[in-house]
Amino acid sequence: AILPVNDDFIEYLQYFIREEQMKQSTGAQNTEIIDSRERLKDDYNKEMGLYKKTLEEQKNSINSSQSVKPDEIFVLIETLYELPITGKQIKQQVDGIRIGQTRFGAQRETFVELPAKAASSKVMLELKEIVSTQS
Repeated sequence: AILPVNDDFIEYLQYFIREEQMKQSTGAQNTEIIDSRERLKDDYNKEMGLYKKTLEEQKNSINSSQSVKPDEIFVLIETLYELPITGKQIKQQVDGIRIGQTRFGAQRETFVELPAKAASSKVMLELKEIVSTQS
């Protein structure tokens, strides 16, 4: 499975740890910085391990009886709209999105009035022939 995580982060931290270790070898007093980067790397590894484990558990626990069937979707939407506290707001937001999409679609469509002689042009005649053979 592909996980949406940034595995380069560990390499990035490791790079900075090596940089700080090189500075330390030349006499810099940066043990605290190195230790904090090491802890950050360890914490990140633990969190990513938990994240990956949780994803696997969820993937394995989902069975066909838990998945939503297409005919249940509209019932669930209506149930969502009937929620006592936020149902009306959710419905208003969805309606607003639909109105915006309709307006945007209407603005994208362009109707062009073709001259009468365009119907008899070579291109239009070829197009009519192609369309009639596909029907």
